[in-house]
Amino acid sequence: MSTKALETNEKVVDSIFKEIEDIITTNKTKIAYQINNTLVETYFNIGKVIVENEQNGNIRAEYGKEVLLKLSKKIRDKYGSGYSRSGLQNMRLFYIRYKN
Repeated sequence: MSTKALETNEKVVDSIFKEIEDIITTNKTKIAYQINNTLVETYFNIGKVIVENEQNGNIRAEYGKEVLLKLSKKIRDKYGSGYSRSGLQNMRLFYIRYKN
């Protein structure tokens, strides 16, 4: 293969690579945005469930910390870390702050 043909092939490869690189970069940004939105929605809805159960009398104030601690353990056992008692408390506060 001639030197000119090799240079042409390299230009084609570089051009294709650039297009693919742009697609990957754009979609990585979209994925990160979608994941963040989904996490915010998840945490908001978890907080909502906790608050609604408190308001319906299912969780009495004096037992609230214990309930969140037990709930946290059950969730972490099934879904892994990220759902500590303080994390659930923060989700509860997040819902209260932004429910409107």
